[in-house]
Amino acid sequence: MNLAGTVASLRSNLPGVALGGLVLLLGVVSFWRSDSLDAAEKQLATKQVLANRLGRNVKQAAQLPEQAAALTAARQALEARILRGAEIGPHAEFFYRLEREAGVKLTELRPQPIPPAPKGAAPRVIPVPFTLSLQGSWPQVLGFLELLESDDRYVRVQTMSMVANPTNRQEALSATVAVELLGRP
Repeated sequence: MNLAGTVASLRSNLPGVALGGLVLLLGVVSFWRSDSLDAAEKQLATKQVLANRLGRNVKQAAQLPEQAAALTAARQALEARILRGAEIGPHAEFFYRLEREAGVKLTELRPQPIPPAPKGAAPRVIPVPFTLSLQGSWPQVLGFLELLESDDRYVRVQTMSMVANPTNRQEALSATVAVELLGRP
């Protein structure tokens, strides 16, 4: 076969030759773009993750005003339970109220010095320490401690010691309690 015969053969099969050339061209293009296909799939996956996250955010944003109101109410309730560290009067009234309710005799109420704040940022809350001395029967002292625990203020009992009169068990117990109230500086 010579060149003229090959050209004549190609002209007679022009649709097949055009189709073959197109297939060859598409093969070369797909080979060149095969690397960019992996990158495009990774980009699609990251965009799908972002789209899913944004979709969940939009769906949950419908409840945002109610949740914000609930958080604000909870914060105000917490603020009401936390006292100012420098105000001794409300703290003393708190202990005297517990004394009346439990039936014990509060013999001493001493505020302790507030510990210094650690270096760095100013603390949002501080412990306000107190030392209490009280007298009463065993049920009265336990009632005082139960009232202390169940009150709406944040109270932590640090130490407690009780002394009974060994010669006369009918006398009142003497108890010394070191407590900390949660307060603001």
